[in-house]
Formats: sequence, C-alpha cells, structure tokens
Amino acid sequence: MVHSMLFRRLAVVLSILLLAILSAFPVQAQEIVAVDLTITSVTLDRTGELIIMGIVTCAEPAEVFVRADASEQVGRTLVFGSDEMNDIVACGPAGTAVRVAITPQVGSFRPGQVNVILYAFACAPDFAICLSNGADSVDQTFKVKPSH
Repeated sequence: MVHSMLFRRLAVVLSILLLAILSAFPVQAQEIVAVDLTITSVTLDRTGELIIMGIVTCAEPAEVFVRADASEQVGRTLVFGSDEMNDIVACGPAGTAVRVAITPQVGSFRPGQVNVILYAFACAPDFAICLSNGADSVDQTFKVKPSH
C-alpha cells in the first residue's frame, strides 16, 4: 500500500514536471507553402529507366522533396517502380527543374502508355517537416518513347 501511494505521488509529480517543461517552449504556427508541380516530359532511356522531368514552383522560398511512382501494363505484367530525388531542392516563384529516374522493380518499362505520379512536398519554414507544409502531385498517363 505504501508503494502504491508512493507511485501515485511520483506519477503526479512527473506529470506536473512534464507539463511545466512542455509549456516553457514556444509553439510556432506552421505556415503552408503553396506548391505547384508540372511534368514536362517522360522518356525511356537506353538502360530502361523512366526519366521524369518537371518544374516545381513555390509561392515563397522553400525547399522541396520530390518523388515519383510509375506503372505500365506490359502484356500480363504490371511493370512498376518508385524513386525520389537524392537531394532536397530549393524552390521559389521562378520555378526549379526536377528530374527523377525510375528503375522498374518488376519487369522492364517499354515504349507505350505509362502512368506517372510525381509528388513535391515543401519543407518550410524550418526544413524539418516536409509533409505538413504544402504539397502538390500530378497523376498523368504518357505515351512514352525512347530518348535519343
């Protein structure tokens, strides 16, 4: 019984300390950054990678994380893959060119109809949180030809 009372008192003290610590830090409101994404081309290179080019613009200076998914029905096989840019890129009102190369995880991409989804997630204002600060995605089907 003495132990249970001691544990309850300790729990109350710890709760009060935690509340005091959390209330000491200022809470900053996260601003949403308007992001606009456009796919400019989708090509198939000689190695079988799907090359997705696009432009990302942000209403105000930010950094963005860009990733892409692609799929294509080749006979009875659904060929698909995903990848992302290796680096977070600067984004602003002037626009930034982005490039994502997708190596298929199953099968091989071929010339034909390919469904592409390109995503951009703003990482502003503190560059620590990307998903909650603004995003855009484009989901389109392209007739893909080999690049020369």
